[in-house]
Amino acid sequence: VTLSSGENWHHCVLWSLKQQLNGLENLALIPGTSGAAPIQNIGAYGVEISSKISIVRAINLKTGELIDFSKDDCLFSYRDSFFKKKNNEYL
Repeated sequence: VTLSSGENWHHCVLWSLKQQLNGLENLALIPGTSGAAPIQNIGAYGVEISSKISIVRAINLKTGELIDFSKDDCLFSYRDSFFKKKNNEYL
């Protein structure tokens, strides 16, 4: 499943459940967008979004380059990721 970065996160969770794509239900009602979810590595009730992500696609705002970041590239940790350390370099 590919999500656009501006999607309401809770609506994405509800959509996934309607499609019988289980696994995000513990992340329901977390405010924000699907684009912010990997930046913060949102989580609740023992589930973090990093466990459900395979690739994060972002634009380098300095070069305009579209880059696919693997889960390992994202350096996910508790409520943190590579993107937080890059001072809004990626969108």
